[in-house]
Amino acid sequence: MRDESRVRFPVAVLRVSLVLALAFGVLSICALHDSRNDDAYITFRYGQNLASGRGPVFNPGSRILGSTSPGELLTSAAVYPLAGLEGTPSWMASLGCIAWLAQAVLIFLLLRGAFGDWTAMLGSLVLMLGCAGSDARVALETNQVVALNLGALWMAMDKRWRSAALLAGLAALFRPDALLFALPLAALCVYEERARALGPAVIFFAVLAPWMLFATYYYGTPLPMSALTKFQRVGVSVYAEHIFDHLGAYVLPGRPTIALVLWVLGIAGAVRLFKRGRWYALLALYPFLHYAAYLKLRPFTAHAWHLYPAEAMMLVLAMVALGGFTQGVRSSGRWVGAAVAVALLVSGGIHSVERISGHRDSRWNGGRDQAYREVAAFLEEHGDREREYFASVEVGTVAYYSDFSAMDLGWLVSPRGTLLDQGELRWLLIDPVYHFMVPDGAPKVFSTQRGGFRAELYDLWNGSSDPNAPNRIRWSNWPF
Repeated sequence: MRDESRVRFPVAVLRVSLVLALAFGVLSICALHDSRNDDAYITFRYGQNLASGRGPVFNPGSRILGSTSPGELLTSAAVYPLAGLEGTPSWMASLGCIAWLAQAVLIFLLLRGAFGDWTAMLGSLVLMLGCAGSDARVALETNQVVALNLGALWMAMDKRWRSAALLAGLAALFRPDALLFALPLAALCVYEERARALGPAVIFFAVLAPWMLFATYYYGTPLPMSALTKFQRVGVSVYAEHIFDHLGAYVLPGRPTIALVLWVLGIAGAVRLFKRGRWYALLALYPFLHYAAYLKLRPFTAHAWHLYPAEAMMLVLAMVALGGFTQGVRSSGRWVGAAVAVALLVSGGIHSVERISGHRDSRWNGGRDQAYREVAAFLEEHGDREREYFASVEVGTVAYYSDFSAMDLGWLVSPRGTLLDQGELRWLLIDPVYHFMVPDGAPKVFSTQRGGFRAELYDLWNGSSDPNAPNRIRWSNWPF
């Protein structure tokens, strides 16, 4: 059998591919710099307050850690003085696009040494074309985490352990579940370097320790309230089904059979990687370690971005398996492997284009963002941020743009069932699916619908500024 690692594209092809990849990065930023996610705005609100001198808090004066990404929090705080209120979310989404491209480039570099350029290109394309939903995550920190992990592995394979430790530490700072990759990588470092592993260990902890110590002092715990709130919110069987079914959701939406195909191919690709040595074994183990951890954590299934690192790597593993077919001895196998790979890439790419072209008006992206920004404008005009605050299941966007304090009815940034210490609760903001939360007698004072998303605002004071007015709705009378 021929040595697959010797299969190389001509230099001219690689140069053209690099130019196309850079052009792709520019186009993705142009297309998705205005991609938005309300959960991302929670972190941006922390960064906004930190940059404004109020400290890393969601509500001024309330030391509660509700962001699961300290790295994204600190990055947004650094960006805010430069980009301002309107520009910061766009800059952060642009960084997500850059990290998306970085994943594709790093996968190519990691795989080509073992399997040559054909398989490496398949693995790169499956990420670049958005088959794992990378485009839907650019407003969050998930693309950065995967890119940093892959960069750490690439540095480690080149024996640049200090750089690997730095990148692995940054990945864990951006999202703690990156430790699932960092710990096995640390074990490889000890195995390879013995006593010299102390240097990289010091660098890794130097990245993480300052935040851990600060969070323990400032918030009382380094564990985010958002993580504790989401912990084991569904049963094992429900989440296991979610893990299985969601793979391939961005390749062929609504076709559950694609999940089975990708699981089989992913496992086959993992076996193929295992045979290439311990470095590639870590890459093969990554998605399964991530899945196992989240089967224990079991957050809300609606928050599907938690599974992104595992799903992205499973799709890469599937391409590794198909790359074996395309480089096999039998011509029939090569044609079948190539046909399946092309079908997956084309389907995933088409659906990515559809998502990207429609994100400005989609229900959970641009539509929701526009609706919440209109609510924020209403509050700025009719409310008093010094003495009033609002309550909602989703608080990120409105708090960021209105500068109002908020009680989070999802309990990610607010103590469960407890009113805020500052100001009075006046406004209730809901998506109509949460109509059961509206107390009897609360008048609707504003509503808007954008891109299929509807937001409604209720005045719990019934327009009266008198704190003793009989028509005011008290918290104790809410239908919870």
